[in-house]
Amino acid sequence: MVSAAAVVTEGAAPLGALIAGYALTVAGPATTAWIIFTVMAVLAVSYARFLRPLANTAKPPREAASDFYFQMSQRFFWTMGRLAQILPSPQVCPA
Repeated sequence: MVSAAAVVTEGAAPLGALIAGYALTVAGPATTAWIIFTVMAVLAVSYARFLRPLANTAKPPREAASDFYFQMSQRFFWTMGRLAQILPSPQVCPA
């Protein structure tokens, strides 16, 4: 999953540069500036319009991190409890 996200994010910059270079060659600098401005404005408005409900469901970073560590500690202690049940108890040698 991480590598798929890296491919998308790392490939976006060179792809954008290629598209901008092609647009500069075909349309010229002034037209390309207006095209890029228009596309960025449309993306910004659509992001604000369609993805606004997602902002209310996100947790602040500290709260999300504390939930993550709490869940990990629960899993750790559950695993240790299971291991204590499965593994034989140590035999103490009489002195």
